[in-house]
Amino acid sequence: MGSFAKINGVDIFYEVTGEGIPIIWCHEAAADYRSWDPQVKFFARFFMNVTWNFRGFPPSSVPEDPAAYSEEQMVADMHALLRELDIKRAHVVGLASGAAIALRFVLTYPEMCFSMVL
Repeated sequence: MGSFAKINGVDIFYEVTGEGIPIIWCHEAAADYRSWDPQVKFFARFFMNVTWNFRGFPPSSVPEDPAAYSEEQMVADMHALLRELDIKRAHVVGLASGAAIALRFVLTYPEMCFSMVL
């Protein structure tokens, strides 16, 4: 079952599965947090998995203002979500447009990353 965090003025939906060193999964534009279910099912035996929906992907908030959407904003949301969850470092995984968010996050906050998979 998922939860919501108030992040940068919007509700961000996320799920935490498993325990251990965290992995945060960034979905592509054609999917949502559920696209990582097969990977999470495997890795939950060894790691804490954080899957989340970017803003604009229900059940996360869908702001009407187009200015509310940018890679920089998604990175800020990801950073705030990790801080909300008291995660200091994580493995960062992203696919397609989620890989762009993951890469920008790693370049912006290298101290928060164990590794990245794009």
